[in-house]
Amino acid sequence: MSNDLIFSGRVQTRRAMEESIKTYLATLDDWERWKDWFESSVGKTVINLLTGIAEILMFKVEVRSRESYLYTAQTKPAAFLLAQMVGYNPNRKKHSTGTVTATIHPYANNDFIIPKNFQIDAAYPLVISDNYQVTAQDREKTGISVKQGEWVDVEYSVSIGNLDGREWEIINIEETDFQIDDFEVYITVNNETVIVRDKIIYDPSELENYLNLTDFSMSFEDKLAELYANTVIARTDYRGGLMVMFGDGIFGKRLTTSSIVNVRYLKTQGLTGIISTNTDLGTHLIGTHSVSFKIDEKVQGGSNEDSVDKVKVVASRFFQTQARAVTKYDYEAVALAYPGVISSKAQRIDDECCTVCISALRADSEQYITIPWSATEIEQFLAYMDSYKMLSTKIDFWEPEAVYLSIVSRVVVKYNTDLSDLDTRIRAAIQNYCFQLGATFRTTRLITQIMALDANILRVYMDDVNGSECYPDINLPCYGFFEQGSISINFQIETGSIVN
Repeated sequence: MSNDLIFSGRVQTRRAMEESIKTYLATLDDWERWKDWFESSVGKTVINLLTGIAEILMFKVEVRSRESYLYTAQTKPAAFLLAQMVGYNPNRKKHSTGTVTATIHPYANNDFIIPKNFQIDAAYPLVISDNYQVTAQDREKTGISVKQGEWVDVEYSVSIGNLDGREWEIINIEETDFQIDDFEVYITVNNETVIVRDKIIYDPSELENYLNLTDFSMSFEDKLAELYANTVIARTDYRGGLMVMFGDGIFGKRLTTSSIVNVRYLKTQGLTGIISTNTDLGTHLIGTHSVSFKIDEKVQGGSNEDSVDKVKVVASRFFQTQARAVTKYDYEAVALAYPGVISSKAQRIDDECCTVCISALRADSEQYITIPWSATEIEQFLAYMDSYKMLSTKIDFWEPEAVYLSIVSRVVVKYNTDLSDLDTRIRAAIQNYCFQLGATFRTTRLITQIMALDANILRVYMDDVNGSECYPDINLPCYGFFEQGSISINFQIETGSIVN
């Protein structure tokens, strides 16, 4: 049977497909032999089978075509893959950061180091971010940078069927709560540490310098093999989790059938990994020294994985910037791609040459709580923006400010209207104003929204606290936003009819 018959635009339903098959059979020279049209007959069963297969194929074609476009994609693997294809790497979970104070018990009798990656076990585990020297005279060590997370070790070997020694061997770790920024992934092969990168090619200048400074008696291929032989690629997989890729011995570390691979990555709580200032983290043993830790600067600033909806919006905007910030639109798109940012606005300063003010907002959308930026986090954000800006451009950060608004409203409804949940629905009508930097509060829009809530609403009067008949529209500056609870509506519901 031809594909045209099954996928024809005229065939829309199972019954239509059955009739089309019967019409097709009638065109055959020996169609009289097909006598089984009644239910449960062999012929009817065959027709049902063909229409069922056709429906499955049509469904798969529809899904495949939907998931092939970023705008219509609904599944995370499709949206993340398409985003990566246009140059945007969706954000996975990002750890919270802060500082701790270490107290030595008793005084240290010799110098020692609080090592990088040391695990502080607590309700939300922490990891030391760098090596910190402690001298024999130190009683306390302040300002120790930490990140929220705990180390997880996974081992792979040929004995359990994970690896077979092929070239370009790939290991997939189905973990979503990991931190991969700054290469927080460590890999050993047969207890030998390998270099972890997110791409096989190093910085072009680094590669050029290496090739020029190494032994000139070596061939170009041997130099490349020496440079890349101990390298492993680790990156997020569009399907979720972590993908670790080994090479062929020239480009990337090659495995053998006897290889034992250990992958260590940092598992984080993301947005919820917050620890308050002065929290006691308990006492830990470092070498022969007993050290207690207490939170100095609040641990915060983590973020969860990008939602599919955010990826679909940000990826297209980020692609249009072409990885550079020139226009105001570009600055906003680049800022929106930063982990945890849900709204951004940029504004050029007219009286200052080449100065752009950027404001970015982070929030817990589930609890409707905005998250403030610490000085360290602002510095990190500006460093990120600097990597995209044009030369000679200065970027200032304007701290987002919540704008509070009080409105008085009268809602006139028909007599005998059910008022049980009308109050809740009216208050919910303003939620779309939340968390949008540089938003505009439009009185007429809110009136229209309230009117659309119930057919029994006859009229909505919008006043301000001073009793004016019409509350004016408000255009916020780029650093202003309405958050949950910052707009209060005090209203009364009246019954009656419209009087001109």
